[in-house]
Amino acid sequence: DDALAIARRLGDRATLAHVLYQRHDTIWHPSTLEERLALVSELAEIADSPRDHYYAALVGIGPAFEAGRLDLADARITQASALGDELQEPPLRWFVLLPRATRALIAGDLTKAEALADEALKVGTDTGQPDALLAYAGTAVTSRLITGRLAEIDGVFGATAAGVDDSPVARMMWGWVDSHLGRPDTAAEVLAQLAADDFAVVRKDLTWPAVMAGCAEMCAAAPDAVIARGIRDRLLPHRGVFVTVASAVWLGPVEYYVALTDVVLGDADAARMRFDEAEAALERLPAPAWLNYVRARRQQLSV
Repeated sequence: DDALAIARRLGDRATLAHVLYQRHDTIWHPSTLEERLALVSELAEIADSPRDHYYAALVGIGPAFEAGRLDLADARITQASALGDELQEPPLRWFVLLPRATRALIAGDLTKAEALADEALKVGTDTGQPDALLAYAGTAVTSRLITGRLAEIDGVFGATAAGVDDSPVARMMWGWVDSHLGRPDTAAEVLAQLAADDFAVVRKDLTWPAVMAGCAEMCAAAPDAVIARGIRDRLLPHRGVFVTVASAVWLGPVEYYVALTDVVLGDADAARMRFDEAEAALERLPAPAWLNYVRARRQQLSV
């Protein structure tokens, strides 16, 4: 807050832009969504150079996805893509390929999403991006999750993802896969690790909602009422928000994951209401592949 106030008093656009950008990423959590939307809008207004406009557009894609404002996300993806091509720097192409893949997934164009993810992996690897594989895994896992094809990638990333396997978001991802491929005991172990000491290892940053969402899925496969209540209490304040990891992963509405915890807790009425809310949110966007996934899960869980 102090840094932002000082930057405003200085009246230097470049300094203010830098502080706005840094503040957005520093406070990234669903509880700050409205503030981050405002920060990004201000960042776009004061941008001067093509590079400034590129980063303003790029950083604005994530909160637009979170808010379900796909028209805004589309405009920012288009702008960032055009500016990335204009600046002719391969890393800038990699940054924008990720949200393009995410947007294709939301639209239900899984072939396009997977092709863009493949391209992003190549560009990211060629330019030495340390998160290239983990970012690719996010799209690869999500596209196969919502189409019932997780077996295609079972075990693919474990040996190759050195350096990222111990992060909470990576552990959540593999635990989620375990929960859907008939390995509830393994999923329960991952869930217990993440939930230990009141979810102490789960960082309150841009990965927080995805990790909590994955915990809800694992808890549905390996029911634990205490953990389910902890997940539900943390997610409930963020109804109306969509689960993301920056602009690289999009995992549907918070309401769906709250519904999973309601199932574990035996609250059938609450589960039905949350499933209804989740389906309505996905219909409004629209996000057809995710809608089919949520409906299939609802049927599996007999809600």
